[in-house]
Amino acid sequence: MSNIHFDEEIGKNRLESLYKLLNNGVIDYAGNSNYYMSPSIIINAENFKIGINLPIDVIETNKEKIITQNTGIILFNIQEIVLNDWDIKNVDYKFDNYLSNFISIFKIPLNWEKVQMMFPTNSIKIEIFNPENFKWSKAENSILTNSLYKVYPYPNDCFEYYFNYKQNWYRIKAEEFDKSSLAKTILILKAKLAYNPASNVLSIPKYFPLPSFIEKLLFLNHCLAKGKFPENRNYFIERKDFKKVNKVIFNNHIKIAADE
Repeated sequence: MSNIHFDEEIGKNRLESLYKLLNNGVIDYAGNSNYYMSPSIIINAENFKIGINLPIDVIETNKEKIITQNTGIILFNIQEIVLNDWDIKNVDYKFDNYLSNFISIFKIPLNWEKVQMMFPTNSIKIEIFNPENFKWSKAENSILTNSLYKVYPYPNDCFEYYFNYKQNWYRIKAEEFDKSSLAKTILILKAKLAYNPASNVLSIPKYFPLPSFIEKLLFLNHCLAKGKFPENRNYFIERKDFKKVNKVIFNNHIKIAADE
C-alpha cells in the first residue's frame, strides 16, 4: 500500500488537488495525516465502465477503449477490459446498492465520540464558522445552537475543530476533512444546494464543503450515466435517483430549482 503524507499546514490552494483525488475515489484517508491510493477497481454500467488506479499495462492494452481519462481514473466504452492476469476487482454498478450504504448526514455525528468540555476560552485563538458566507470570525463565547469552531491551543497556527451539535461537543482533527466538511454541510445545507429537474443536474457551489464520500457517489453516477467527467461540480442524476438521495442523505433539504 502506498501512503501519502499530508502536512496539516499546507495552503488552501494546494488542497484543491487533494480534494479532487478524494472526491473522485483515487485516494482515501488512512488517519494521522496519511492517505493511500485506493485499490484498483473496474465498475461496469450499462453503457460505460470506469477504472480507478489501473496498472499501466492494463491501460496500454485497452487504450482503444478509453473515452477520457484523468489522474488515476479512466472512462471506457462498454467493451470488455483485458486485465493481463491482474487480479482486479470488477463490479457491476447499481445505484441503489451504493445508496444503501448511506444514512442521513444529520445522524452521522451522533455516532462520533463525544468530548466533555466547556468552551475553551484559554486558547490562543478561537474562530466560529459563519454558515451564511462560509467564512471564519473571532469568537469569544460559544452559542447555544449548532456551531463549528476552530480552536488554536498554541501559537503555531495548528488547530482542531470543535463541533457543538445537539447539545454535545465533538472534537475533529484538522486533517479529518470529511468530518469537518460534514459539520459545515449540516450547518449550511438548507437552501444552498439546488437540483434542476429539467436538466437532471444537481449543482454544488464551488466552495461548498460536501464530504468526499457523498461527492464520490455523485461523481461515479455522473460518469457512468454520461460517459464523461462532470464540469464545475454539476452532476447529472436521474430524477428518481435524486429523490432517493435527497430523502436518504439530506432529509429533503435540497431545493428543486425549476419545474419540469
